[in-house]
Amino acid sequence: MPKSNDFIQIQQTPQLRNGKLLTAFSGWPDAGEAATGALKYLVRSLNATKIASIDPEEFYDFSQERPFTAVNDQGKRITKWQRNEFYYWEDPHQQNDLLIFIGCEPHLKWRTFTQIITEFAIACETEFLMTIGALLNTVPHTRKPRISGRSTDPSFASVLEAHNLLINQQGNYSGPTGIHSVLTEAWQEIGLASGSLWGHAPHYLPQMPNPKVSHGIASNLAKVLNIPLNLTDLENAVLIFEKEVVSVLERNSELQQYVTQIEKQYDQLVTPSTTIAEDPPDPELLVEDLERFLRSERENGPQN
Repeated sequence: MPKSNDFIQIQQTPQLRNGKLLTAFSGWPDAGEAATGALKYLVRSLNATKIASIDPEEFYDFSQERPFTAVNDQGKRITKWQRNEFYYWEDPHQQNDLLIFIGCEPHLKWRTFTQIITEFAIACETEFLMTIGALLNTVPHTRKPRISGRSTDPSFASVLEAHNLLINQQGNYSGPTGIHSVLTEAWQEIGLASGSLWGHAPHYLPQMPNPKVSHGIASNLAKVLNIPLNLTDLENAVLIFEKEVVSVLERNSELQQYVTQIEKQYDQLVTPSTTIAEDPPDPELLVEDLERFLRSERENGPQN
């Protein structure tokens, strides 16, 4: 049987200073692609270096989540597999080096998968794990994104609290879980601290990439980790996103009324997890409407 280190290709093993591992996984824990979108933005903006990747062969059912085929710049057809990649950013101020992992939640061998991540992070002398996720919630897209976090480390929990991000440390959820929980448990078993940061995306836009929530995650990461981050490109993406959603609302009065209802109750500080509307519009129909609009925009360009 192959060892866990047989599944990872390593180009570099840096020795981090006060190192932190940030992780985000596409799939179930990535509503609106907001979590992976935030870390991809960090990688680009910080000019982080790719230093390792995990071979997808052992961890995915390719009939369930198929690879993509494309033609490269040389005209050759290539297959693009699920990507699980580590990036390294060296803090110029020598305070908070980062190891960033962006991947896809696996179908198989979760314990082996998390062991690979953990072992490589330890080899890089990473001291702290921060999982980044995004969930669907009853929140309006017209308000500042809700970002929440928790940590097993008292000092980092204090940082989250100072930025109004800290939520109940215990939690009482019981049920199906994601790769974040498995990775966090593996991390805690070896005695290292961890934390998490989650963005809350509007549940009525479940399949639309949401740069607004990505912006909320990225900007708060920059604050709590004290890292320099230019958010201009992400802010421009938010403006485009808001324009697209406004156009959909103008064409769908039912959705517009529903969003107005959410706004009113959200502004009255109703608990976000509370069911706000007794009879919300069918989300599948809303997604179809939204996808038709976006496809039309891409094909025909914006209409003046």
